[in-house]
Amino acid sequence: MNLWKKPWDWYKGLPWWGKILGGILLLAILILAVLSILSKVFAPGPRITADLKHKKTVDEALEGHEELRKKLEETVRLKKRVLYKAINTAENIDAQTLERRKEIGAATSMGELDELQKKLGL
Repeated sequence: MNLWKKPWDWYKGLPWWGKILGGILLLAILILAVLSILSKVFAPGPRITADLKHKKTVDEALEGHEELRKKLEETVRLKKRVLYKAINTAENIDAQTLERRKEIGAATSMGELDELQKKLGL
């Protein structure tokens, strides 16, 4: 009882407008707490059971995409090697050849490499 006596005595000693503001503040805190709890209960989002149910399908899809990504990277690497070989067979390596090497190195997709091949006439 002593735990609540000091705060209660302090609250009773406030002027009438302080009591009203204190009551409004406590009410606002209570409403925010209730809304916070309700938002967690009714929050939309994935459920753990749905994730567990589709885990195998998702893992298979990710593994399939990983294989495709590896194949594409290998194809791009081989295409770059072919283009490097074509420009390095020149009799002398000049500034233009070095620029072409930079362009080939910067390419990240087969489309870019095909455009470079056409542009460079290789």
